[in-house]
This record gives sequence, structure tokens and C-alpha cells, in this order.
Amino acid sequence: MQTEVYTLDIGNCKECKYNYEDHLEELLKQEISLAMQKNGLRVKLLHNKDIRTQKLDDLVSRFRSSYNNTYTALYTPLLWPEVNLL
Repeated sequence: MQTEVYTLDIGNCKECKYNYEDHLEELLKQEISLAMQKNGLRVKLLHNKDIRTQKLDDLVSRFRSSYNNTYTALYTPLLWPEVNLL
């Protein structure tokens, strides 16, 4: 399977991304930040080093735990897990 990734600029010009894996993470960061800012949130992306130096480890840990719990509650599978009856 071959995948082609394109980006569109404001003038609707299409640009092919040959090494899209290198750009995908950065594009996701930008889009998520913009979406959150449009909802009135202040957004700042921190690297692990910044989290440690600003002593935010506990806060990030609590946030991850809360996120994982909420995600599990919202997106539980609709089907029961397959059980081996033999």
C-alpha cells in the first residue's frame, strides 16, 4: 500500500509531502494547539526537559491519569471481548 500526503495552503495550492512522517507530528501539534486556542484555552507545548525543570511532573502525571480515565469511559468498546469457550 502506498500513501501520498499533501498539504494545501491558503491559495489552495497542493504540495506533496514525501517524508510526511517527519512533518506529521509537527502538523498535529500545530492543529491541536490552534483548535484549543479557538476554544479560549491558553496552550504551550512543553518538552519533557521543561516539565522536569519547572517541576510539573506531578501535575502532568495527574493530567495523564485523568485523561486516560476519561478516554476509557468515553470510548469503551461497544462489543464484549471475545471469550474462549473451550
